[in-house]
Amino acid sequence: MHLPRQATGRDRLGRGHGPAAPSSRWLQRPVLARSADRDLGDHLGKELSDLGVVLHDVSFPPHGAPVDHVVVAPSGIWLVDSLHLHGRVERREFGPRRDVDTRFFLDGVERLDLVDELGLLRHAHGRLKAMNLGDVAVHRVVCVIDASWPLMGRPFQVRHVWITWPQALSEKIRSSGMLPIARAREIAAAISVLEPA
Repeated sequence: MHLPRQATGRDRLGRGHGPAAPSSRWLQRPVLARSADRDLGDHLGKELSDLGVVLHDVSFPPHGAPVDHVVVAPSGIWLVDSLHLHGRVERREFGPRRDVDTRFFLDGVERLDLVDELGLLRHAHGRLKAMNLGDVAVHRVVCVIDASWPLMGRPFQVRHVWITWPQALSEKIRSSGMLPIARAREIAAAISVLEPA
């Protein structure tokens, strides 16, 4: 994974990438996905270590699979799932202005399935709410790695899940928040030792 690619207009536009990728290239390949996930974890740890706590491969029993990364910062708790995908990310809006339906497209094809399949994030969100942590914001995130974004593209939400890239994610986590850093560390410690429900 090359994190700087996501932060530059040239690569986010996807110039020089050739024709649209076939559907098989959208899928995560296990070795690349693991490497990309490690790189994202390193990126988050480096960018946010002064601000809060970054946890990796966090389990929320009884769900078997772990959440890739959990960041606890003044801006809240961020549940991050990384997806290693190729293609051009697009945000498209449907319906009237007062009731806009935002959807996620990759290379011109709607990919809401990539959001709908993330029951793990919904489960983790529910477990955190059940912990009675007080008025702490909990954010669900899909961090798309190695995809191309429009030059003026910004993170967006689909069904209450943020769709973003690594650098934009760390910047969003750095946004202002009310949670004291000491409290963030307490919450992170509690999350790290969760027992089955």
